[in-house]
Amino acid sequence: MTATATSTANEADNEEISLKEIFFVLMAKKLQIALACFGFGLFSVGYALWLQNVYSAEALLAYQGDRNSVGGANSIASQLGGVAKMAGLNLDGSAANFEKNVAIETMKTRQFFANFYAEILPELAASESWDEDDQILSYDLTKYDPDKGEWFLRPDGKSHKLSLQAAHREFRSRFSVSKSTLTGLVTVRVRHISPAVAQNWIELVIENINEVTRKEASEEAEAAIKFLQRKLLETNLVPLQEALADLIEDQTQTLMLADLTEDYAFKVIEPPALNEERDSPNRALICIVITSLGGFFTCLFLVIQHYRLRGEKILRNS
Repeated sequence: MTATATSTANEADNEEISLKEIFFVLMAKKLQIALACFGFGLFSVGYALWLQNVYSAEALLAYQGDRNSVGGANSIASQLGGVAKMAGLNLDGSAANFEKNVAIETMKTRQFFANFYAEILPELAASESWDEDDQILSYDLTKYDPDKGEWFLRPDGKSHKLSLQAAHREFRSRFSVSKSTLTGLVTVRVRHISPAVAQNWIELVIENINEVTRKEASEEAEAAIKFLQRKLLETNLVPLQEALADLIEDQTQTLMLADLTEDYAFKVIEPPALNEERDSPNRALICIVITSLGGFFTCLFLVIQHYRLRGEKILRNS
């Protein structure tokens, strides 16, 4: 047998012996391992029970842009639709999709959040627990007094009341909005320890996005009407007067629609419900992961300790 083959065989024997040794070490320490797993198991159960339930609320929305765009960008796109299709373009779809994306992104902005920031701030920054039986949200009384509506100071002298920027960051961690690529429908989702608060926040978001877009459309239509009326008085050309009159009519219809329609940007297909089932935490998974990791690191520690003690013994004997 060559030296290389002998070396390889010895390495294989050593590896096999090492694996056997590790197995016997763990078997000899099985009581310690069992006790450690039991301890980690108890800790995981306590930790999982300590975590608060978090509930989610969702609403399914349909964008109203196609209906609302009697005048404005989509109307112009419709008038140019025939020419655009000859060039291989689809102005109707692109304009509506752009406006939908703008409305979705608007819901994520700090400027939009400022519309209802003060209303939800106590629930956002001072919520402590939710009583499922009595359906009551409790506040952290070291931060906020719900009876007086007052915020207390922290040890460093600063108020527990979050600034608009800090509150927006906290809100964004609990709020999400997404659009389905297949149906185009928009899903708004909120997570909170109180299902009632989660439901209320979604209703506030929907109410405010419709109000913001409705007000913006109304102001734009009024400004456009004034501008077109001024231009109408300045020209004597009959064809131009007729074109301006048509544009004024379109903008008047847009203004009327904005004034009469509450769900101007989004129509609620599925309203948010008071969720009875928690969204998180997954307590069973938490217990399994913590106990498994505890057992693994216990085994690793015992093996390392065994080889460390054996190495010290070899050094002493040498």
